Parts: sequence; structure tokens; C-alpha cells
Amino acid sequence: MKYQITPIRKDFLIKVRESGIDDQNQPIVHLIAEGGEPCRDVLRRAAAG
Repeated sequence: MKYQITPIRKDFLIKVRESGIDDQNQPIVHLIAEGGEPCRDVLRRAAAG
């Protein structure tokens, strides 16, 4: 099985960061880790903050 990693388009990231709205017109929600929840980026538990 082959995998292809495709980066998120730069223009899309700029739009989301500036407007706070995603591509389905939903507001972006910023969450700060309380500590202990799963972190999908590094596959371990998140540290607080």
C-alpha cells in the first residue's frame, strides 16, 4: 500500500487563521490541554497547557 502525504494548502491556512472559519463555515475552536488527554501528533498523553 502506498501513502501520499499532501500538505494543507497555504491559502486555506491563511483564510482559516484570519477568519476563524473552516471550509464548511464552522467556527474554529481553540482548545488548551488540561493534561492527560490523548495527543494524536505524538501518540502519547498531552501535557497541560
